[in-house]
Amino acid sequence: MWLVPYERWVLETSLPREEVQERLRQLSVQQDRSHIVFQGDVFEQGFELCRVIPQVPAFSLRYRGRFRDREEGGTRILFAVRLPDRTLRWLIAIFSILGSFALLLLLQFVAPFLPPIGNVIAAVLILGSMMAYAIIWGLFKAESEKGKEILFNVLDVEQIRKPEYHFGRM
Repeated sequence: MWLVPYERWVLETSLPREEVQERLRQLSVQQDRSHIVFQGDVFEQGFELCRVIPQVPAFSLRYRGRFRDREEGGTRILFAVRLPDRTLRWLIAIFSILGSFALLLLLQFVAPFLPPIGNVIAAVLILGSMMAYAIIWGLFKAESEKGKEILFNVLDVEQIRKPEYHFGRM
């Protein structure tokens, strides 16, 4: 959960792997008010699902997981939630522009001969970008909680915890 909205969890359920896979497959074709709640694939080692949000397609979050068998029976799922790639590209573009204006603002202090209107424009754009970023984070948290709640209920999750590791591929 650094600059890019992203969360990881470890889910533990008493359900066997085959049952978890079957429930996820059923969830990806289940209808809710004339639209599919999740789309994606469930395969032998894991799943990749997208929560379909028709009103805000940029926040159709990606849910990805890998299955592991538990020693005491059941399944452990390494689970991650992230924004779609197109939204991440827009975030990178926004923050590139933000960095450019921050540099312009810094130059105003170093080179006072530049017109003062540059200060105002740069400050407004920086504050606007920061507000947009806060809104993106808030929407991500709200939508990821809704999607996680659906998945957790479907999978009869017994225990949820943060993973011990912070880096590396899932």
